[in-house]
Amino acid sequence: MFRTKWFILPTLALALVCQTINCWAKPQVAPKGASQTKTKAKAEATKNKGELTFASHCSSCHINGGNVVNPQKPVAESKYLSSFVTFKNYLKAPMGTMPHYENLIKNDKVLKDLYHYVQTLKKSEGS
Repeated sequence: MFRTKWFILPTLALALVCQTINCWAKPQVAPKGASQTKTKAKAEATKNKGELTFASHCSSCHINGGNVVNPQKPVAESKYLSSFVTFKNYLKAPMGTMPHYENLIKNDKVLKDLYHYVQTLKKSEGS
């Protein structure tokens, strides 16, 4: 009995301490949709960065993805959006009156954000 008492008391004390500091807590598992939410948030942040770049560099001539200078060639759903490389190459040597934005071409991160945003633009009747 004496031995059992000295074994049980420390074991109970250890159990109490572990329960207090949550030693036996189940590991925190993210909800099933959490990774999708994180991916959506990242995509939204990219879209917002691209949208800001579009607003500061492109929107004066390409309102809502259209083309003020040549309405027959809107940015929205353009053939130059078929791939990032095609998009970048077009911006390296733009045609017509479109300005050359060296700072965009040199920064792939900003250019990719812009590319992903412009891909979301849809042709409208006014484009």
